[in-house]
Amino acid sequence: MQSDSVNKFLVFLVLWYIVISVKAQYLAPYSDFNNIQYVFNDGQTFKVEPQPFRSFRVGKKVIAYVPQNDRLKIFYQGQTYNASPIIPEYYVTDNLFVFRNLNSIKVLWENEFKQVEFQFREGTDKMWVSDSLIAWTNPFRETNVFYNGVIRKIDDINFDEGKAKIGDNIFAYTDISGNFKVFYRGKMQVLENYIPDDFYVDRDIVSYLDYQGNWKFFYFGQTFETNINNVVKVFPCERKFVFISRLNEFSVWENNEEKVLLSYAPATVQVKENMIVYADNGRNFYSYYNGKTTWVERYVPTKWEIDNDILVYKDINGRLKGVYYGKEVEVSDQIVREFNLYNEVVTYSLQPYETKIWCKEKTYTYR
Repeated sequence: MQSDSVNKFLVFLVLWYIVISVKAQYLAPYSDFNNIQYVFNDGQTFKVEPQPFRSFRVGKKVIAYVPQNDRLKIFYQGQTYNASPIIPEYYVTDNLFVFRNLNSIKVLWENEFKQVEFQFREGTDKMWVSDSLIAWTNPFRETNVFYNGVIRKIDDINFDEGKAKIGDNIFAYTDISGNFKVFYRGKMQVLENYIPDDFYVDRDIVSYLDYQGNWKFFYFGQTFETNINNVVKVFPCERKFVFISRLNEFSVWENNEEKVLLSYAPATVQVKENMIVYADNGRNFYSYYNGKTTWVERYVPTKWEIDNDILVYKDINGRLKGVYYGKEVEVSDQIVREFNLYNEVVTYSLQPYETKIWCKEKTYTYR
């Protein structure tokens, strides 16, 4: 690839990231002193149940929950809806709500439950669910996907489950003939005519070992060859390849560049979505986000949580701080015992029967 085309490609990545970053939703559950269940929705509150949830899962668009009557319900666009009279197998991702009841697979799409499969066989067929993509097999030996509202058959023959992986918007697998394939943004593509020894899939990236033992990347629809080898550990990450080499270097590959974050293996590391946090041997605590390393603290916090674009942690005095879209922020200037992070929303309490919610650098108090 010529340097000019690489530069244009990197500009595209920046613009694409800006576009997808403005679509965040802000949902979080909480209860009052009467145990009435509420949902916070971007500065508004909605009373949803007279008693606490038995269980729940939070996405960017939907909160799916099981109330006291053991029926599956969802909170969506300010309203509650019955999803199933029983508790089926269900998934909540950033953008999708999917559930399977017996032979039927349904997805919430454009304000309605859309059935994408009605002959799924439990124990025989397989299903993979991610942020914007569903893949599954059926009794007709078909492999199908649901993407952007469309159901599509991508292969005629089922394959070994261990040879298939799904990322937020990519499905990669090896077919029965040994071809390594990807489904990405509505298109099928054969990457290789051999079976990689190892591969990982995440948003906009497939990383795999080529036949020469080097790591190769399918990245935003383009293929990049590298001399990266002798990798001892991989941390799957959105739009990045994060790894520890045999020389113990802790590195990240993105935008067709390799960057060494530490010259030795980190004392601790956590990766989620596109946020990386790690500590060095001197117990310095760092975050890596959007190409920028932030030296967060001179110690490792006792508790922290990370998600797409945010790190929240308790500092040495018990107060809440964070790194939000690469910017260091203060979440609470008072001591906090426990907190929860739901995408970009932080919930915590300073006193009984009170909930504080931090969202977009504003704090709301509910009693």
